[in-house]
Amino acid sequence: MKHLLRHPLAAVLLALVVLFVAFFLVLPALALIFHLVIGLAIIWVLFSLFKVYRHHRHQEAPARH
Repeated sequence: MKHLLRHPLAAVLLALVVLFVAFFLVLPALALIFHLVIGLAIIWVLFSLFKVYRHHRHQEAPARH
């Protein structure tokens, strides 16, 4: 088994495995995290704008006696 580790193609195999892990496991996970953060930021901004809208609408309403 040790003679296979010293073979020149073992380095190529290791590089291919590292590239596979990087492109098919790490990058999709980072993209998913990025999309979730952007989505949560959009939801937060929408809630904040709606809160400001309700606050201003409440202030502009005429006082009822």
